[in-house]
Amino acid sequence: MQDTKLIEVLNIEISQGVLESIEEAADWIKGTFLYQRLQSNPLMYGMNGKGSDSLHSFIVDKCSQSIEQLMKIEAISMEKDGSITPTAAS
Repeated sequence: MQDTKLIEVLNIEISQGVLESIEEAADWIKGTFLYQRLQSNPLMYGMNGKGSDSLHSFIVDKCSQSIEQLMKIEAISMEKDGSITPTAAS
């Protein structure tokens, strides 16, 4: 999975107020073509396990990593309750 593309897309969706948590980001991905591709060819994207639980965990991990990168560059901030908000820089 191209992490830079995921970071860019999540930044856009967070800055527009569409996504407000990691779980929302993971659920949002389930409605994309990427999710279909992950299901049909998981090894291509670096996913080792099989099944919906493994797929969900993989997506949550990728979203978490992308959100951490966005927090490092101060594009977003995360509250103690896990809610994500854009900063003025994004």
